[in-house]
Amino acid sequence: MKEILFDIYFNKSSLNTNDEIRNLIKTNDTRNNLALFTLEQKKGRGRMNREWISNKGDLICSFLINQKISTKEIGKVNIWFSQIILNLIKTKIPNQNFKIKWPNDIYFDEKKLAGILIETNIIENKIQNIVIGLGLNFISTPRYLNYKTICISKFSKNIKPLNFFISLVLEMNKSLTNFKKILSKFTCLDIKDNFKNFGEVIKIKINNKVVEGIFSDLNDSGELILKVGNKYRVINYGEII
Repeated sequence: MKEILFDIYFNKSSLNTNDEIRNLIKTNDTRNNLALFTLEQKKGRGRMNREWISNKGDLICSFLINQKISTKEIGKVNIWFSQIILNLIKTKIPNQNFKIKWPNDIYFDEKKLAGILIETNIIENKIQNIVIGLGLNFISTPRYLNYKTICISKFSKNIKPLNFFISLVLEMNKSLTNFKKILSKFTCLDIKDNFKNFGEVIKIKINNKVVEGIFSDLNDSGELILKVGNKYRVINYGEII
């Protein structure tokens, strides 16, 4: 068996797993990667500082990748991790229409199954480490949001959050042995069909503006290529609405 490249922590309860895993790196003199699983999160946080709603029985976890990379590679990390999650879900629940909603949500048809939050520590234009938070609905389908939700238990009641977390650690472990090499050779060429709305007309909210066009491509930096009229626009940040 390959060496496990993570120090793994298990909590009964956490305020916020991304914040706690950052505190772990400050209080532990280690260059290892970290993985944190919690049964309950009280102050979940999503992209754009939105609240992430979860309950006991959902999967809430965070990872700290203790490697320095260029700020230009963060889009690759987004796609790399989203693809690992998607593949793992498809392995455990085959023959279902799970997709990545760019940049890094997991959907089933028009319903959100999982959200990913990536945060970084940048010094002198260099990312010092990467914190990745994952919320995966196992039992919860939060209401009164601006999107519909779905959970794993709608497909199978035999998959458990802790088992999924361990499988995820092992899958990430395979990549991290050659992480920088994987990023240097990263390509979206063969995974574009895994993205929701690929080839369709979409609207993207960028800051307070909405841009409409065709989701025509993904480049190898994980950026979305939007065809607006006869021109192409490279989008590295935003939200498909």
